[in-house]
Amino acid sequence: MLLLHVIYYIFPSPFQQRKKKKETANNTDSTMAGPTTEADTILNDTLLTILRDLTDDEFDSFKWNLRNIKKIPRGELDAANRRKTVDLMLSYHKQEAVKMTRDSLMKIPRNDLVELLPVT
Repeated sequence: MLLLHVIYYIFPSPFQQRKKKKETANNTDSTMAGPTTEADTILNDTLLTILRDLTDDEFDSFKWNLRNIKKIPRGELDAANRRKTVDLMLSYHKQEAVKMTRDSLMKIPRNDLVELLPVT
């Protein structure tokens, strides 16, 4: 019986291999997109609060400006809601997310929301 467990462990079934790949992919996605530190959580919440304050037209303009500022895949950005837009900004350009937001807000113009951003 022990031999069967060893063989099963060494040579997993195709079903187990697919399951393991899927679990690994899910873990990678969640750690990439989600906030990991308190500072990340605060930044995530701040960006989301700002985007929720935009009208739908302003939000569309914001996303259009993002497309011109940095290379977030257009298909992902066009279909993104406010929360997904924050996730995309942080996953593709975490270090520049505040600057990207500031630049885009100033072009809309929504300078009142720029004041909510942390100083970089």
